[in-house]
Amino acid sequence: MNIDEILAAVPHLSTGPGGVVAVVKDGALLGQRAWGYADLDNRIPMTSKTQFPICSISKQMVCLAMESLLRGPT
Repeated sequence: MNIDEILAAVPHLSTGPGGVVAVVKDGALLGQRAWGYADLDNRIPMTSKTQFPICSISKQMVCLAMESLLRGPT
C-alpha cells in the first residue's frame, strides 16, 4: 500500500464534517489529503490551507512526538 492509498482511506475513519491529513518525512511533504467541509452551513470545502483552532489538543500531540523521539526509530 502506498501513501496515496493510505491517505485516501483516512476520510472513512472520521465521522466529522471534514479534515486534513499530511505525511511529512525529513521536511518533505510526501502526501496530503483534504475532505469534507470547513463550513457546513456555507458549503465551504476543507483544503490544505484551512486553519484549525487547535486549542488544548496541541499538548497531547507534543507529548506524543516527544515520546516517539525518546523511544527512537523502530
